[in-house]
Amino acid sequence: MNRFTITGGDGGAYGPVIGPLSGTEIREIRNYEGMAYLLVALDTPTDLGGARTEHLLLSQRYRGMTLDAIRERPCTVNILRVLPDAIEALSDTDAFPSSVEFITVGKTEPEDITKAA
Repeated sequence: MNRFTITGGDGGAYGPVIGPLSGTEIREIRNYEGMAYLLVALDTPTDLGGARTEHLLLSQRYRGMTLDAIRERPCTVNILRVLPDAIEALSDTDAFPSSVEFITVGKTEPEDITKAA
Protein backbone atom coordinates (compact mmCIF):
# COMPACT_ATOMS: atom_id res chain seq x y z
CA MET A 1 0.00 0.00 0.00
CA ASN A 2 1.70 3.18 -1.24
CA ARG A 3 1.14 6.48 0.56
CA PHE A 4 1.86 9.96 -0.74
CA THR A 5 2.13 13.56 0.32
CA ILE A 6 0.67 15.70 -2.45
CA THR A 7 1.13 19.43 -3.04
CA GLY A 8 0.42 21.50 -6.07
CA GLY A 9 -0.15 24.65 -7.98
CA ASP A 10 1.28 28.12 -7.89
CA GLY A 11 -1.95 30.08 -7.81
CA GLY A 12 -1.40 30.97 -11.46
CA ALA A 13 -0.51 29.15 -14.66
CA TYR A 14 -0.03 25.75 -13.01
CA GLY A 15 -3.32 25.86 -11.11
CA PRO A 16 -4.57 26.54 -7.61
CA VAL A 17 -2.37 25.95 -4.59
CA ILE A 18 -3.33 22.71 -2.83
CA GLY A 19 -1.95 20.71 0.04
CA PRO A 20 -0.14 19.30 1.61
CA LEU A 21 -2.56 16.40 1.36
CA SER A 22 -1.94 12.78 2.35
CA GLY A 23 -3.45 9.77 0.68
CA THR A 24 -3.19 6.08 -0.08
CA GLU A 25 -3.01 4.44 -3.50
CA ILE A 26 -6.06 2.34 -4.28
CA ARG A 27 -5.18 1.06 -7.76
CA GLU A 28 -4.01 1.89 -11.25
CA ILE A 29 -6.58 2.85 -13.85
CA ARG A 30 -6.43 3.73 -17.54
CA ASN A 31 -8.48 6.22 -19.52
CA TYR A 32 -9.98 5.68 -22.98
CA GLU A 33 -6.61 6.56 -24.59
CA GLY A 34 -4.72 4.04 -22.45
CA MET A 35 -3.00 6.64 -20.25
CA ALA A 36 -2.25 5.28 -16.78
CA TYR A 37 -3.18 6.98 -13.50
CA LEU A 38 -2.83 6.22 -9.82
CA LEU A 39 -6.14 6.46 -7.96
CA VAL A 40 -5.48 7.88 -4.48
CA ALA A 41 -7.94 8.07 -1.57
CA LEU A 42 -7.31 11.17 0.52
CA ASP A 43 -6.97 10.66 4.28
CA THR A 44 -9.15 13.72 4.83
CA PRO A 45 -11.62 14.90 2.18
CA THR A 46 -10.94 18.46 1.03
CA ASP A 47 -12.62 21.17 -1.01
CA LEU A 48 -11.13 21.41 -4.51
CA GLY A 49 -12.79 23.20 -7.37
CA GLY A 50 -15.68 24.18 -5.13
CA ALA A 51 -16.67 20.60 -4.27
CA ARG A 52 -15.82 17.95 -1.71
CA THR A 53 -12.99 15.78 -3.01
CA GLU A 54 -12.22 12.35 -1.60
CA HIS A 55 -10.12 10.87 -4.44
CA LEU A 56 -7.38 12.16 -6.74
CA LEU A 57 -5.77 10.78 -9.86
CA LEU A 58 -2.02 11.24 -10.34
CA SER A 59 -0.43 10.94 -13.77
CA GLN A 60 2.90 11.48 -15.41
CA ARG A 61 3.73 15.08 -16.20
CA TYR A 62 6.67 14.35 -18.48
CA ARG A 63 7.13 11.83 -21.26
CA GLY A 64 8.99 8.75 -20.09
CA MET A 65 7.90 9.02 -16.44
CA THR A 66 6.25 5.90 -15.10
CA LEU A 67 3.79 5.23 -12.31
CA ASP A 68 6.56 3.30 -10.58
CA ALA A 69 8.65 6.48 -10.54
CA ILE A 70 5.78 8.29 -8.81
CA ARG A 71 5.63 5.48 -6.25
CA GLU A 72 9.38 5.48 -5.60
CA ARG A 73 10.57 9.11 -5.50
CA PRO A 74 9.41 12.73 -5.50
CA CYS A 75 7.90 13.58 -8.90
CA THR A 76 6.12 16.36 -10.75
CA VAL A 77 2.65 15.12 -11.72
CA ASN A 78 -0.70 16.12 -13.14
CA ILE A 79 -3.36 16.11 -10.42
CA LEU A 80 -7.00 15.45 -11.28
CA ARG A 81 -9.89 15.20 -8.88
CA VAL A 82 -12.54 12.53 -9.12
CA LEU A 83 -15.89 14.29 -9.25
CA PRO A 84 -18.34 13.64 -6.40
CA ASP A 85 -20.16 10.31 -6.77
CA ALA A 86 -18.09 9.40 -9.86
CA ILE A 87 -15.68 6.88 -8.33
CA GLU A 88 -17.62 3.90 -9.74
CA ALA A 89 -17.65 5.42 -13.25
CA LEU A 90 -13.85 5.24 -13.44
CA SER A 91 -14.17 1.55 -14.31
CA ASP A 92 -15.85 2.56 -17.58
CA THR A 93 -13.24 4.09 -19.89
CA ASP A 94 -15.96 5.80 -21.94
CA ALA A 95 -17.25 7.60 -18.83
CA PHE A 96 -13.74 8.57 -17.70
CA PRO A 97 -13.63 12.11 -19.17
CA SER A 98 -16.86 13.16 -17.47
CA SER A 99 -15.81 11.63 -14.13
CA VAL A 100 -12.68 13.68 -13.50
CA GLU A 101 -11.44 17.26 -13.63
CA PHE A 102 -7.88 18.55 -13.99
CA ILE A 103 -6.94 20.57 -10.92
CA THR A 104 -3.25 21.47 -11.08
CA VAL A 105 0.34 20.50 -11.74
CA GLY A 106 1.95 19.40 -8.52
CA LYS A 107 4.42 17.24 -6.71
CA THR A 108 4.12 13.93 -4.95
CA GLU A 109 6.42 12.41 -2.43
CA PRO A 110 6.14 8.83 -1.27
CA GLU A 111 5.63 8.63 2.48
CA ASP A 112 7.97 6.43 4.46
CA ILE A 113 5.70 3.80 5.99
CA THR A 114 8.22 3.14 8.76
CA LYS A 115 7.88 6.74 10.00
CA ALA A 116 4.16 6.26 10.51
CA ALA A 117 4.63 3.07 12.57
